[in-house]
Amino acid sequence: TQLSEIENLAALQVIGNNAFRNCSLLDLSQVITDATTYIGSYAFENCPGISLTKLPDSLITIGDTPFSGCENVSIVDISNCTQLQSIGSRVFQGMEGIKYLDFSDRTNLQIGSYAFADCPELVGVKLGGQSVEIDSYAFSNCAKLQEVDFSKCTGSVSFGSYVFQNASLQKLSIQSASSVSVGKDAFRESQLSSIQLTDITESLTIQSGAFN
Repeated sequence: TQLSEIENLAALQVIGNNAFRNCSLLDLSQVITDATTYIGSYAFENCPGISLTKLPDSLITIGDTPFSGCENVSIVDISNCTQLQSIGSRVFQGMEGIKYLDFSDRTNLQIGSYAFADCPELVGVKLGGQSVEIDSYAFSNCAKLQEVDFSKCTGSVSFGSYVFQNASLQKLSIQSASSVSVGKDAFRESQLSSIQLTDITESLTIQSGAFN
């Protein structure tokens, strides 16, 4: 597109799928505001004019690969995003500034495939809620990731395939969840030395190669 100017977006709440895709001439530095609750898939793909280091407190959902091809986007902190419940695939993949994630106060949480894969400085994650779903490869190749805290998970916990592949996790402890499903090769080539899956009240499923 040849669109080069857009104004009065202060009240923008929903940014749909592909909304600004390939708007290479547009300055989008102010388009994500404190009112934004939803960012759709590929919303800013190939938009060099968007510069971003932080997401708004209001954000609830962010779709798949919204910042692909945006060289000026480097998210370093999402700790303020206390309402964020749904994270699409590859949203934060490879971002160097993310060091710690705290999702312990969520009711429901869904993390898409490769969402935080290849984040070289990520060291710890806290998860919680009545439903936690982590898709395949979500935290794969996070070489410094040593701690994932599941103590606030009271409902169902589901891991996809290769979720923590090549991470540095040494201990897995899930207690008091209603159900746990561990996907194929979920912890492949991690450094686990201790596994505690206790007080699971409904069901426990461990797929092939989960702790290989």
